[in-house]
Amino acid sequence: MKLLTYFGVVFFAIVLGIGGVAKTYLSSESVKHSIQHHLISALDGIETQDLVAHFDAIEWGGILHPFSLSVPRFQLQDSERKVIASDLILGVSARHLLIGKTQLKHIAVRYFKAECHDKTVMSGEFELLLDLPKIAIKVNKIDVSFPDLADFHPVFSQLKGINCPASLVVTANYDGREIVRGLIQGTIGAGDIVLAPYYLQKTPIEHAKFEVNIKPSKITLSQLTLQTKDAFAQLTGSIKGKSILTDFQGGQDLSIILQGSLDRLPVDLIDVYWPHGLARDARQWVTTNLSKGEATNATIQMKAVLKGGDHPHLMIQRLSGDIDATDVDVGYLGNLPKVVKTSGHCRYTQSNFIIDAHGICDGMAVKDAHLDISQLDREHGHMDINLKVDGSVKSALNLISQKPLELTQKLGLDPKLFDGQAETHLKLSFPLDDDSGLDTVQVDSASTIKNASMTHEKFGKIMTAGELSLTATNDHLNLKGVALVLDHPSDIQASKSFKTNDRTLHIQGKDTRHSPYFGAFDVSLINGKLTGHVDLSKVAYDIPMALFIKEPKEPGRFDFSGVHHDSGVVLDTWQLKFGAGMAHGTAHLGSGESHDIKIQSLTLGEIQGRGTVKVKNNHIAVVGTVDVLDLDHIYHHHHSDDEPSPYSVDADLNIGHLKLGHKMNFGQVSLRLTQSKGDLTSLKLISKKPELLEVFVTPEKGDTKHIMLSCHNAGDVLDYFMPNSDFEGGVLNLVGQLSGQPGHRVFKAEIDLRDFVAVKAPVLAQILSLSSLDGIVRTLTGQGVSFSNTVGHLEWSNDKLILKDIHAAGSSIALTLDGSVDLVTDNLVIDGELYPLNSLNTMLASIPLVGHVLGGDKNRGVFATAFKLSGKRQDPVISANPLSTIAPQGVKELYKQQVSQPE
Repeated sequence: MKLLTYFGVVFFAIVLGIGGVAKTYLSSESVKHSIQHHLISALDGIETQDLVAHFDAIEWGGILHPFSLSVPRFQLQDSERKVIASDLILGVSARHLLIGKTQLKHIAVRYFKAECHDKTVMSGEFELLLDLPKIAIKVNKIDVSFPDLADFHPVFSQLKGINCPASLVVTANYDGREIVRGLIQGTIGAGDIVLAPYYLQKTPIEHAKFEVNIKPSKITLSQLTLQTKDAFAQLTGSIKGKSILTDFQGGQDLSIILQGSLDRLPVDLIDVYWPHGLARDARQWVTTNLSKGEATNATIQMKAVLKGGDHPHLMIQRLSGDIDATDVDVGYLGNLPKVVKTSGHCRYTQSNFIIDAHGICDGMAVKDAHLDISQLDREHGHMDINLKVDGSVKSALNLISQKPLELTQKLGLDPKLFDGQAETHLKLSFPLDDDSGLDTVQVDSASTIKNASMTHEKFGKIMTAGELSLTATNDHLNLKGVALVLDHPSDIQASKSFKTNDRTLHIQGKDTRHSPYFGAFDVSLINGKLTGHVDLSKVAYDIPMALFIKEPKEPGRFDFSGVHHDSGVVLDTWQLKFGAGMAHGTAHLGSGESHDIKIQSLTLGEIQGRGTVKVKNNHIAVVGTVDVLDLDHIYHHHHSDDEPSPYSVDADLNIGHLKLGHKMNFGQVSLRLTQSKGDLTSLKLISKKPELLEVFVTPEKGDTKHIMLSCHNAGDVLDYFMPNSDFEGGVLNLVGQLSGQPGHRVFKAEIDLRDFVAVKAPVLAQILSLSSLDGIVRTLTGQGVSFSNTVGHLEWSNDKLILKDIHAAGSSIALTLDGSVDLVTDNLVIDGELYPLNSLNTMLASIPLVGHVLGGDKNRGVFATAFKLSGKRQDPVISANPLSTIAPQGVKELYKQQVSQPE
């Protein structure tokens, strides 16, 4: 124990002795001056020669630091920069001190800060181990302001845009020429980064951490983690050169290798985090055409060369990586519908950016989408798009109708008319050049269409059950397949050359037994030239009003030829052979609702004529000539309860011979009529021969029309409605009103018939015979019985003609008629009276009191024969009571009243 105490005392004495010697030596002014010189020399080694040094009083370091000096404050500065160090410990070499030399070995700074333009650039504490020219550096902690550090020294100029707080821990060994070994560990706080030319706008970050190992020929980024509000990134890599520091300062190239990954980046922020200039064309396309969704994982592997010199820049030698994305909207090109909810995988290299994905496009399933942006290592890239979509025909046609394709517009197709399912394979290829327009896009499209149908707004289903293939390129388009066209199995072929504008369409329909309308047909459209043939032999058709009947298997054919252009179809000729009927002419069928049809010749039953038919929207205008028209057919086959027509009609016809049955011929007449929805709204019918026939129908307010009729040879008209009356001559005037809606018409009129003669007239003769007026019968069978005046009322309703108080007076007899004629069944029931106009009968009727009593207040005669007509109009049954002739009329009226009164 005493021995240990002895050695302790000896050791402490030695330390005190050495300390005393060191204090004596180091406290000399010459030594202090030498230490200052060594310190300045050490600082010169790290390029601070432009800074002016200033020391506070230098003192011995004390018993705890016997081989060191203490400096309370040390300052280096120039006009802009300043470095201030506090509590410096300057250690000297004990080995050199023993031989009487002073060598600065160690520098410890408890606190320092560097300023530039009065702004703190960095602050912290550090140690330097000096074995000049070698220096070992250890920075325990340093807080850095990168923007201000960039102003402090040109070597830090690239850090100007890093506006984030940072803390660093540094250890490094410097051999006087370069750092031979070093480690930098740092953390960066929330802020933003601008790093030209790669990040031109502020890029926000929340936190970063990195570690860099430094060797003379290699700087290794062993760890970099970057956290932003939206994503998390990791990066490792290295920089290699012969001597990194000297090479970079001397403008030599440095080799860079980087690997990294990125998680959960919103696609809309790719524009923020994808460096500018890195795969410029791919970046432009991706940031323009991708939106929404998220890049769930992205990786990068890069090899590049950092070009030194006055303007350093990065030249990429090799680049590759992968990106996984979900729920992304992809706009491919022009107005093409976006593919939404896209999920897929991206691969990229220095020359290619490739996307494989699936999603939804305009309601269609995108089974496979392959995009390849190539030639990224050249001035401008190139894009190839390969899409496979499955969905409705409407959507598929809409897809290829958008710019830059516009394929349906080139064919004149409206996608809205079509239904069915389509599988479409679309290929697009185009340069990614700012000066390239949509006309540079190369197109290759192929669609397989199943169960295709086409529905026209007016004509209904035109095509069904189609199995078609549609292919298109920039040069041509082809369509072929089979379908039911108007329920006929048909072969369809169509093509168009976009270079020569040659186009063809051929539809060949086969005959089918179940079709009642037509047989085989063949339609061709070649460069606008249209031809067609339709077999109509199997069609059965009849037009009762024209006495026309087309039986099945009678010849029938429709042929046409013309030109198709944007405004419609112009038929140079069309010809219809339809049983015994035929027609031919020309036509202009507009693409809208306007059509002009010229009928050069028409034979249809008893109707022959020619003219023009113009259709515009739902209006039909007819102008022409009809050689012969028999109103008898119209009268017998017109039904007032026909379905209303959607068309309005305006007709102006010149009729060569207007007839009513076999007896009446009104000669040449002009006819002008208007009709709305099947209802006659106006009529003007005038014979060329004056006063022979005039008919007017004029509209009035509401549902009422005025009708006026005037004709000569009215006896023939009466004979038409009352067969076997054998009336001749006469003038008929009729004025009436037609009211009500179609199907419920009521016609009421007053008639005035003058100066007609009844000759033979079997029905009248039989009535006269039953009335025992044999003398008048003989006159009837000779020159005839004349009637000077006939008046009365008519009423027509529900296909029944009602006669009310019809009175006809002549030179020898007078008639009264009341009853009805069924115009559908031709049955009639008419009650009448026959008055002989002899002097006795007339005289008695004119006596004031006697005529009133005996004549029954009718003032037509005292004696009359009552008769009745019933049965068919052509051969009615006549019944009369001859004895009634001798009974005074007043007595018969009284008898009728008594009989009609109830008991």
